[in-house]
Amino acid sequence: MKVIFTSYVAGLQFKLATCRFIQHPFPDRSYYRLKSIDADGKWENLLVVSVNRTGSNAVKLRANPVHTNLSVLSSLSHGAVWRLINVSGQIIGRGSLVQGQNNIDVSALLPGKYWLQAENSAGVKTLSFIKQ
Repeated sequence: MKVIFTSYVAGLQFKLATCRFIQHPFPDRSYYRLKSIDADGKWENLLVVSVNRTGSNAVKLRANPVHTNLSVLSSLSHGAVWRLINVSGQIIGRGSLVQGQNNIDVSALLPGKYWLQAENSAGVKTLSFIKQ
């Protein structure tokens, strides 16, 4: 038995020995409920908690494939940057992202697959797109 978590309440020791995790995420917010199971098999559902997932979906492409403009919707904070990367891994364009709608001119790119990489202090997100 692997102990995942130990807690002491009023001098009694509680150990979380097993854990089952089922995730059904929603696009911007997920809801979780923990279930407490005692050693004798008694159980109770705990409160439902919500987790804001906007950080994981902070950058979205509005249309894919694209022809002349890559439309990027961003909820990233100040200081976010973007890079365009080709199939060889070369950075072929870069700029700053603002919150809201961003349009990146891709009219000079040859048709093919490319990646948009968005980065801020929280991390990096890479999305692929097709230029027609």
